[in-house]
Amino acid sequence: GQALREQVWGGGSADERSLYRRKIARKRPEQLHNFSLPMIGTKDTYTPAASFDTEAGGIPWHGPLKIFRNELLEGLQLNFYAKAPVRPLKTLEDIRHLVAVRILIGVLQFRIVSRYSSNHAPVQIDHSDSFREGCAVTSITVNSDPRDWKNALACVVQEVRAMCDYGITESEMKRYMDAMLKDVEKGVSENDTVPSEDHLNFIMTSDVFEHIVMHPEDSYTAFKHVAPLVTREQVHSVAKWMLGFMGYYGKAAAPPPTAIVVCTPSKVFQEHSDEWAPFNITESDIVQLLLNVPDKSKEEALNQVEVPDSLLKDQLAALLGPNPIDAMTAWRAASRKVDEATGIVQMMLPNGAKVNYVNTSNESQGTMRLLVPGGRTADTANEL
Repeated sequence: GQALREQVWGGGSADERSLYRRKIARKRPEQLHNFSLPMIGTKDTYTPAASFDTEAGGIPWHGPLKIFRNELLEGLQLNFYAKAPVRPLKTLEDIRHLVAVRILIGVLQFRIVSRYSSNHAPVQIDHSDSFREGCAVTSITVNSDPRDWKNALACVVQEVRAMCDYGITESEMKRYMDAMLKDVEKGVSENDTVPSEDHLNFIMTSDVFEHIVMHPEDSYTAFKHVAPLVTREQVHSVAKWMLGFMGYYGKAAAPPPTAIVVCTPSKVFQEHSDEWAPFNITESDIVQLLLNVPDKSKEEALNQVEVPDSLLKDQLAALLGPNPIDAMTAWRAASRKVDEATGIVQMMLPNGAKVNYVNTSNESQGTMRLLVPGGRTADTANEL
């Protein structure tokens, strides 16, 4: 008789070699998310909440607030989380929304850093699709000294609220748009050096969230096409949607935080008494601070530092001349040999050592420390 042939390459095949995704027989439990979204029908209306009375001890509704204490901790960390449905990247409008989100995060991070004398910002901000959570998560992490946590948190809340109220300036928009496009272009040039594991994780995550996977060159083309269409008004709208859970905390239409997690030491060292003293922070302390942070005026919020395109505009020609040749350029040209057949470059260092190197697209890693004359090291003796 005629042998029965099982369907191998069809959608209904049970064969392990099938290219089609097979249906899972068992029923998976449905994941219910506590999304942090504005109240339906309220749009951008933010009024004092009538659902709680502060004088009677009422507080705004929010997700679980957990405080973890450990005597080995030295610093205090406050984590604010907000969940939102994933927006699949399928159209140019979706990419336009993503560009607005990235610009918003960069501007907010810079504004907070600029309020401190050091480069160590007390906050990390992120908005990304979480493979583990199955949704988009906005996280704001504030790190501070336990004795100064109120000032650190108030600074972040004030800048977030100013961003939600007034948006960003045209200078900030242009600066961070250019920086984002350069990052995307850099990703195209480094595509061949990205480990295969990272490519695989990216494809798996994109498949779960139904993102359209593109080659980096196509992605860069799409970003360049969309960039001129992103407006300050859209960034302002995204700020309310993404950061309203903190900026408008306590307002009637504000989206509540999904969760707040605090990690704090149980004791702090008092320098004036040279002793350890108990340290305590409560939910009421955090809520009261979030409700009582003063607002920034529009002039203060939009009075940002203007970054010039060039620090030596119209002066480079006079300083360098028509054909600038410095000692470093001349030395590099004289001490560098290239083998055209293999692409191997031999560089003779000032101490006489010869270094061979080649540009490859494999995943090998190496470390080299170079000292390049510049800055204060390039000053002459009479300029020190």
